[in-house]
Amino acid sequence: MRLEDIQVALEAACKVSSQTEFVIGGSLSVLGTIDVPPEMMAMSIDIDFYPLRNPKRASEIGLALGENSSFHERHGFYLDPISPELPVLPRKWRDRISEVKLGDVTAFFMDLNDIAISKYARSADNDFRWISAGYEHGILDLTTIEARVRFETDFILDEDRQNVKRGLVLHSSCFAPGGVFNAELANFLQGNLDKQVRQADLESGRYCGEVLWSNQSAVVQSKGCGEVVVHLLDTLDVSPPEGSRPTIRYRNGRAKVDMFPKKKSLDLGL
Repeated sequence: MRLEDIQVALEAACKVSSQTEFVIGGSLSVLGTIDVPPEMMAMSIDIDFYPLRNPKRASEIGLALGENSSFHERHGFYLDPISPELPVLPRKWRDRISEVKLGDVTAFFMDLNDIAISKYARSADNDFRWISAGYEHGILDLTTIEARVRFETDFILDEDRQNVKRGLVLHSSCFAPGGVFNAELANFLQGNLDKQVRQADLESGRYCGEVLWSNQSAVVQSKGCGEVVVHLLDTLDVSPPEGSRPTIRYRNGRAKVDMFPKKKSLDLGL
């Protein structure tokens, strides 16, 4: 999608409703602030929107220009009505929207870090891919998102709260010291979303289990019971290969990897 496509859709919405100002949310908010966004962040064909002055008219516009409409068939994209009250967003999100004039209409694009929070709450595969692309290209800021979740975001559903918490732990595990985002690691973890990601205790952690995945900078080790822990290679004394079952012990930020831990022998009293 391109910004020009947003303009085509909103000008059509103006003709249907006489509304001239629209809020844009969802994935395609990236088009309002990034000139050439990563493909993964702008590949959606549904434009989440509502009229700024009269949000209730979004459904009416969606009937005319939404999914499977003649507009959709002609252009290959469509308008998807949303409500300003439904997404999980920080309380101050309206203070951060970006105004962009598009011909005879005006679009107000939601802030991308705010959008990331709503995507964490939903936690669909495509949401995680969008967020990962944002971190990889320096568009999203993890520290900002964590602060807004902590101080600005109210959760009605505990499921949303847990989804956001789990997603933040997953992606925080993908940052190496210095702020480099490990996209390969993120792809692996996102492909195993049924597993709970745990951060390593760098002071006194002890972990046993199979190494499920590794690359040049990180190792993912099973803890059992559906949990995995991520180790950064520069904290380990050796790199354990995939399929091995080492014991990894941390002390003061460094870890010793025992590739052949001794099995406990049974004392039979003989």
